[in-house]
Amino acid sequence: MAYNLQTLKRATLLGTTTAGAAHPVRLHQLTPHFEVYIAFGRAINPRTGTNWEGVGVMPDIALPAEQALVHAQKLALQHALTLADSDPERDDLAREARTALELLEADADAQ
Repeated sequence: MAYNLQTLKRATLLGTTTAGAAHPVRLHQLTPHFEVYIAFGRAINPRTGTNWEGVGVMPDIALPAEQALVHAQKLALQHALTLADSDPERDDLAREARTALELLEADADAQ
């Protein structure tokens, strides 16, 4: 899903590159002590003609995983402020977004 949303420019991905396992697999027991996973399908994006098998989905903003959530929250709040600033009827949204952003930044400063 992340790969497709990124390709369609419907999401901004943050964090680290994913593992690169695009193909669904099934376990096959060959002997009591030997088993193998064999791919039985392939995800292909119609726009790119490819997938993320073996290379992973690369984030738009590379960050250590432990920083990604807070950074994403800040980006979402900044986007909400942009929307609120363009529409005077969204004063409540702007006020809530500013308060939440201030709290996030204060928390980051405290750490």
